[in-house]
Amino acid sequence: MNSRNKLFAGMAALGVASLVVTGCSKDGNGPAGPATSQPVVTEYTQAQSGWKTSSGTNLVSTVTAQSPVPGYAARMGGIANIWIGVFEHPVSTTYLQNTHSGNPGDYRVESTYNWKGSIAGNGIAGAGARVEMIMQILDLNGNLITSYDIHEKEVRESALQVGGIIDQGSRQIVVDFTLPQGRTGFNIRFLMRCEAWSGFFGAISQCNFGNTSTTGHYSGWSSLKVTEFPN
Repeated sequence: MNSRNKLFAGMAALGVASLVVTGCSKDGNGPAGPATSQPVVTEYTQAQSGWKTSSGTNLVSTVTAQSPVPGYAARMGGIANIWIGVFEHPVSTTYLQNTHSGNPGDYRVESTYNWKGSIAGNGIAGAGARVEMIMQILDLNGNLITSYDIHEKEVRESALQVGGIIDQGSRQIVVDFTLPQGRTGFNIRFLMRCEAWSGFFGAISQCNFGNTSTTGHYSGWSSLKVTEFPN
């Protein structure tokens, strides 16, 4: 296998759909100049890793966390339920992540993020539920470079409905940032947090954004592209 074929075989194993070098000569009429001086575009087709955690699980509250959801390229699921609970606070936290190797310089990350879930409850005083979705860019040591707030929805007390309030949407994300000197890459992390809570009175509250047994509920990206602008 020659070096070109080895490169593309390695890209496929990492969920990289394509690696494109674009550009033209300075006068706009000639062929592209050296590849290292032109923007480099990488498209990902699947999440490379995932992480999940949950808290608050007991007899009257349940938590489900899945990342990534089996059978999907870039989806995660989270559910936080309270069944007639007093002072309960179940929390489901999940993320999807892709690691991009690159040199210090300017970058653009573009993504389409989609979600569908429901927030429900019996409207008792002190009850509520909330979902939050964020994209983070971190260096390979875990230090935050920048973040983007994708979506947040919180419903409390009398605004809750037993039948559930459907929360569905899609967001086009464009984030520009500079990778500092001394860094050799970064992580693109999509994080979702689902939580429910109750007060002194017995409450039913639920944040449901999908798992393998929840038909039609989901959270995740359908496209992810990184453009590097070499210095």
